Amino acid sequence: MAERTSKKNGGAPAGDGRYVFGERQGMARLVEELERRRKEAKYTFDQLAEMTRFHRGYLHRVHRGQSAGSYEVMAALDKVYGTTHLARVWELSAAGGLENFFQRFAELETEAIFRIDYHSSLIPGLYQTEGYTRELMRTGKWRAEDEIDELVNGRMSRTRLLGRGTDMLCRLILDEVALVRAQGDRDSWRVQVAHLVECAQRSHITVQVIPLGRPFNYYVGGGYALLELPDGVSVAYKDGSGYGNLIEGPEEVRLERMAYEYLRDMALPPAESLDLLKKTHEECSDESARDRNLRLAKVKPLRHRGGQLPGSLRRARGRRPRT
Repeated sequence: MAERTSKKNGGAPAGDGRYVFGERQGMARLVEELERRRKEAKYTFDQLAEMTRFHRGYLHRVHRGQSAGSYEVMAALDKVYGTTHLARVWELSAAGGLENFFQRFAELETEAIFRIDYHSSLIPGLYQTEGYTRELMRTGKWRAEDEIDELVNGRMSRTRLLGRGTDMLCRLILDEVALVRAQGDRDSWRVQVAHLVECAQRSHITVQVIPLGRPFNYYVGGGYALLELPDGVSVAYKDGSGYGNLIEGPEEVRLERMAYEYLRDMALPPAESLDLLKKTHEECSDESARDRNLRLAKVKPLRHRGGQLPGSLRRARGRRPRT
């Protein structure tokens, strides 16, 4: 029996023809194989561009390891080279490139049979569209466009987990704040809200919204996800701006599940939540409508007769400052 390699060896091919993911060198191994197969097939990058419909410069950077690529380009190259594993190796290698605090969670979420997601002010990553993710990543002013592209591609590869259908039951709880704070790009925001509406109508996804009028909760400053695995073990992941924490202790995970029960009780029922999502989509699709958050937060300007200042300020006008 051929010996399979471990995760520490960099993802070398196993003896049975399958690939074993390596945390450190998985992407480097993938780049080596891409270039080897291109040379064996004697393809130019112009030919690859014609066969895959990706730009030749982009394909050149992917084959040279100058760009992390994407699931889509690896799937296209699988077809060109007659392979079946490149996209999967990329997916696992990309997960290995995530921040240390997220690596194990990214591996576990591919196995989950049940998951819960909540965030107090953002659309959770698994439910984001490309435009929403890109605008969010650009809030990090220190990021170059190439880095943003790779971050977006990595997150979009994770969203395919929702396509597993009834293999994984999903529960999403959104705070209405996430719907009030629209994207700067209105077209992308319409696409994002339409995606939430579509997700809420899938048989294996339940979406609930916590209205603005509800009181504070423990997660008001961030969010969390909870996974249930096939062996009955559950893990939780709490995150905020630039940090995260994987929780695996049974008692701590139990407390996180209790927190979900509390959030669920605060939220609107699924049918009413879907109605709210549809209404939000209609409003953001109406070009004549102003941003919904402006209507919710109207504040009357301070007015004074004859344009006069308030008495205390009027009396202070013209006084010399104290020394």
